Amino acid sequence: SEKNLDALDEAGYDWIVGIRLRNRPRLAEVLLSDPLRFRSVEENLEVKEVWVDGIRYVLCRNPDQARRDAARRAAVLERLEARLDRSGVKGLVTRSGFRRFLRVHGEEVSLDPEKVERDARYDGLWVLDTSTDLPADEVAQAYKSLWRVERAFRTLKSPLELRPVRHWTEPRIRGHVALCFLAFLVRSALERRLFEEADLHATFDEILDALHRVQQVHVDVKGIPLELVTEPPPLAHDAFRALGMRPPPRLRTLA
Repeated sequence: SEKNLDALDEAGYDWIVGIRLRNRPRLAEVLLSDPLRFRSVEENLEVKEVWVDGIRYVLCRNPDQARRDAARRAAVLERLEARLDRSGVKGLVTRSGFRRFLRVHGEEVSLDPEKVERDARYDGLWVLDTSTDLPADEVAQAYKSLWRVERAFRTLKSPLELRPVRHWTEPRIRGHVALCFLAFLVRSALERRLFEEADLHATFDEILDALHRVQQVHVDVKGIPLELVTEPPPLAHDAFRALGMRPPPRLRTLA
């Protein structure tokens, strides 16, 4: 919302937001009629920068998604045409998937070619607005990394158990959130070392399971206290190596 964007501006944060182009027909008309060609920046991502009333927008296109959108619309139109002669007006116009392609005159319903053509102009497109000065390709690539933010929220909720919050006082609630966030930072740093730098072919949960199998026990043999450690699984060895750590010694005297 505009209120949230204003709050981000006041706090000194930059932002990149997606715009629902179908809800802003005037802006859509200007952006979609812009003659500038898209340029490819990576596989299935094309961008171009368009200025409207002094505001910079980044128009993005995914060619594969455009083909999927066209195929989905063709399937909807096929079903719609099959029902036009045998369904009442109400049965058709109440379905949003059909309604946007229809022309209604009283009790008469027909397919509207102009609406079909207008819908096709949105195939594979999305529009970004941003407060940053980043180049258009970097804006699009940053927005595509939104899945990382969504995954971060999922990780904080489970397995880091940010929710439910089982505290009642504000200091304890703040402490709980802070600890969960610190745990997330540690996990993120570990993932970067394990997967991006060491390129381990395993999931984080599989690595945790391997590390959990490294057990330590204390025993007393003829009055000599010893520390015994189970043999780490191969994946645990790989994790220790990726983190620049030596596996714990199998046997150590505590005396």
